[in-house]
Amino acid sequence: MPELGEIETFSGGEEVNAPTGVIIGPDERVWFTSIANDRLGRVDPGGGRVEVFADPAGAIHLPANVYPGPDGHVWFTSLGSDRIGRIDPAAADPATTIETFTAPGLEQPVAIKLAADGRIWFSLRGTDALGRIDPLAADPADSIEIFRAEAISAPAAIFPASDSRLWWVNSATQTIARLDPSAADPAATVEIVAGPPLIDEARAWAADPDGRVWLTVRGADTLVRFDPAAPDPATSALVIESPLVESPDGAWVGADGGIWFANTGANAIGRLDPGATDPAATVVTYGAPPQVDEPFDIKPGPGGWLWFTNKAGNSLGRIFTGQP
Repeated sequence: MPELGEIETFSGGEEVNAPTGVIIGPDERVWFTSIANDRLGRVDPGGGRVEVFADPAGAIHLPANVYPGPDGHVWFTSLGSDRIGRIDPAAADPATTIETFTAPGLEQPVAIKLAADGRIWFSLRGTDALGRIDPLAADPADSIEIFRAEAISAPAAIFPASDSRLWWVNSATQTIARLDPSAADPAATVEIVAGPPLIDEARAWAADPDGRVWLTVRGADTLVRFDPAAPDPATSALVIESPLVESPDGAWVGADGGIWFANTGANAIGRLDPGATDPAATVVTYGAPPQVDEPFDIKPGPGGWLWFTNKAGNSLGRIFTGQP
């Protein structure tokens, strides 16, 4: 059995350029975006084979993030072409199944997640809005809806929290907000949860086994924990400060229940114990270049491993977090 914190790296050669988003797909392979050369890719966790797919129609430009949908496809945002797309991992040649969808107001989509209403939601950095699409619709393009509110400002990372609401980062105002995706008018439910000084270039979300949400804050070199069930989540905030935390980015919970994060500024993977009385005192880091080289996103894969993208290293890595 691997040891806790053991790291392995997988290279796609010159076909992988600045990988960003990563997720486990319905085919049990690890999918990722290769943003700098407009590709989607996947890794076979068993054999380590890396495959890269280009869009025959050329409609993908700057693919940012990926997420599996209930239709068996892997969905993705195409930041540079103002489109949401999907690819069928079960096809003999997945590239031939790539479809992209757009609509008026769908500008610069970045983050993408499946929310409690069964729709794929995405943040629209170019138009101060959030959008959603029904992956099971006969024509998903017809199902696209765009939601605007005064409290939505250059939205970035989004996350479906344990309160069934969708949380996100407003990068322009350094605030975090949430809405109810199941409401008749989700835009009418938008509310600001917290702002400065807690938030300073917030980056990515994770949830611990108790349902609390954790947010990496790159500008302050911290992680911040919120309780979605609290009447005022801002009053529940706990700021994690440690000299080992340097420009953190992607984050997720490991098989051991720990919060693991891309410690980008240190070219390492960090971990803390979310249940500790003083989580900051439990921060440890693993790895160094070339195994960990500007890590960006991190998500779970099979066998107790967390997978991460090495944006500068043009590779995928995985770190062992314990028995699943």
